[in-house]
Amino acid sequence: MTKINLTGGQYMGRSLDEGWIECLNLYPEKVETPDGSSDTILIGAPGQQLVTAWDLSASNPTGYCRGMHASSWGAVYMLFGNQLYYATDPNYPPTYVGVIGSPGVNTPVKMADNGTHMALVDGQSIYVTTRGTSSVTVVNVSYTDQSTGLTTTTTVAPTHIVMLGGYFIVNNTYLNPAQSNPPSNTQCYFSNLFDGYHWQPISTFTAQGSADPVLSLQVFNDQVWCQGVKRFEIFQQSGDLNIPFQPLGFSMVNTGILAPYSSLVFGSTLYWLGTTSNGGVAVYRSNNGSAERISDHSTEYFLRNPIAAKDMISWCYSQEGHDFIVLTSHNLGLTYVFDATQGEWHWRSRYLASGNLNNLYEPQYAASLNGQTYCGLYTSARIVVLNLDVYTDWDGNQIVREHTLPVIAAELQGIVHDQFILQMETGYGNSIQGDPAGYPQITLYQSDNAGHTWGTGQDMPMGQSGQFGQRVIWWRRGFARLRSYKLHSSAAVRHVWIAAYINSTALKGK
Repeated sequence: MTKINLTGGQYMGRSLDEGWIECLNLYPEKVETPDGSSDTILIGAPGQQLVTAWDLSASNPTGYCRGMHASSWGAVYMLFGNQLYYATDPNYPPTYVGVIGSPGVNTPVKMADNGTHMALVDGQSIYVTTRGTSSVTVVNVSYTDQSTGLTTTTTVAPTHIVMLGGYFIVNNTYLNPAQSNPPSNTQCYFSNLFDGYHWQPISTFTAQGSADPVLSLQVFNDQVWCQGVKRFEIFQQSGDLNIPFQPLGFSMVNTGILAPYSSLVFGSTLYWLGTTSNGGVAVYRSNNGSAERISDHSTEYFLRNPIAAKDMISWCYSQEGHDFIVLTSHNLGLTYVFDATQGEWHWRSRYLASGNLNNLYEPQYAASLNGQTYCGLYTSARIVVLNLDVYTDWDGNQIVREHTLPVIAAELQGIVHDQFILQMETGYGNSIQGDPAGYPQITLYQSDNAGHTWGTGQDMPMGQSGQFGQRVIWWRRGFARLRSYKLHSSAAVRHVWIAAYINSTALKGK
């Protein structure tokens, strides 16, 4: 009996012969084996549980989630279409706050709060609301000409906002050539102290070390990271009320950001989709002020179209000891998830009953409050939570789980084997998917050309509820040289895939 390891997360590249291992809606977890070493098992990604009280699809059917924020006073703010709401209890409906921008705009938004005011930016304006109120104010920002000292109102169109030390800070993407002295989008603007409504007169601080436009802002470790096209610069509080931020010494990082909405802070680490110095695209995280590349060549194979990847957005959550970073690109049509705990990548998707297709993962924004992460959907004005004990998406559609194993090879020798055995936890469900007897099913596909083409799948039962001793075996596998196997299941049951085995009976030299 020969064991085939479930080698963990996603591994796909340009050469199928060298390895075609994809992991869809399953995440890897390392476990200790009896001999003291470690092995990898695969666990089904969580299903989605609708927060019924926060379902606003009936009152706002055309608006979907564009951003979420958990405030310091215990309210989750959520923007559906151009309508802003907040909620404090998942058992009660959200409170309507007001209108943000124009209808029909679908760009992501960013939010921050200073303990009393919540501010939101949408790439057009700055909007501020006060804690517990149902009104929104559009903030007009003034610009002080450093050479003349004159203050004039100007257009600031921020895409990102953060708060540090009681100051709101925004970038500026707006440039008006008609102005005699237009503000540069290398500059950042900050509010009055603990006052999101007043930014007049305003001073600016500039990413002095470069001429990069500031595409994104993040705050962590009591520092402001100004994230530019080709490099980043880090600022800290100065103690000067007139110019409260100053560069952190020689803090410039020569790694740019490609997708402004891919940047997020998780704990004490910053993650982002960025560019390499020699023209590549990679996923990075901060490491003691430097940029550490965490994507492998397999992941970067699917990020090789940098123009399309610019729309990547990200969010994060923790569950049962795993920290997940979720990155979605509509242009690329994929959702990648990085398990920061295990250091592995895998894919997520939703199931479309129409056409039997997999698509992007539907949750795309998140806010965590009181130990619970709430996720906003990109198809409707609904909020869900992720639950490992739920085995379908919020609408009842099954979750498709798939894993492709590495090519079976023995120094170019062919293998004759009569069994393929999947070691998995069985006996958990009563799914009727694909079997009139009510057994949940799992399907095995095989390829004899290293995954270039696949044959017809063969279903096997996983056991009904209570049948914990059910064995999952596919017989008569025959002769194989470049044989690869793919496991697939959409059964709405608990999925834990432990290991695979083949019972080899002979080797052939040709």
